[in-house]
Amino acid sequence: MDQPPAPQQSHDYRSEGENVTDPMQIAALLKKVKDSRTLIQVTLPGHGAEYNSALLDIHPEQGYLLLDELTPAEGHQSITTQSKLTATIRLRGVDMRFTGIVQEIGGQAGIAFYRVAFPQSLYYRQRRSFYRVKLGMGLLIPFNIARVDGKPYEGRLDDISLGGIGAELKQLTPFNQGDLLPACAIQLPNGEKIECEIEVRYISKDEQHKKFHLGARFVKLDRTRKHILQRFVAEAERELMRRKPKE
Repeated sequence: MDQPPAPQQSHDYRSEGENVTDPMQIAALLKKVKDSRTLIQVTLPGHGAEYNSALLDIHPEQGYLLLDELTPAEGHQSITTQSKLTATIRLRGVDMRFTGIVQEIGGQAGIAFYRVAFPQSLYYRQRRSFYRVKLGMGLLIPFNIARVDGKPYEGRLDDISLGGIGAELKQLTPFNQGDLLPACAIQLPNGEKIECEIEVRYISKDEQHKKFHLGARFVKLDRTRKHILQRFVAEAERELMRRKPKE
């Protein structure tokens, strides 16, 4: 399955969630999580803390999946076989959540992993609340981001909205989900420039095309920058609609 079903989208919405129960759909969604190496937040009953993990492998036919060792170490020390855990995932504008029972705790090369029963249901919610314009080859928009130490990284935008951006990077970055990057510069075709702070929402690698992708949301845009962005998004949408072939 190339693309798992998702809730219907509109130009400005906050969609309702759904419980996915079809094993093939659940496996397809979890494969995207695994391939993107997205961080997973794990909670355990009776523990107020939230721990980090990652999805190592998926075996729907055998009825289990493998999760990486919990960090910080208190999480690993607290987990036992038969523990019920809740995993929360945020991937490219989508919230997912599932529960599972730990069947086995193993280890390899000094790092633990957990064999968890394959979930019977997975909660799925599209949370993007802004219309996002996909930018084709006719709208090449360069952007630059920098680490706190000033090291720059270059790329181009894949999409843009009032809430954030999706971008293709020329090289792998050391950024992680949740990182705040104070120096992001977007050069618009009309000569205007948006300089702002962004929060990294995901980083992924396209193995086939040797590309890196970043998703981020804008942080504390002032009124002037919002106005520039709003005007550009509207103009870009009109231009893309104009270029769309007539049926």
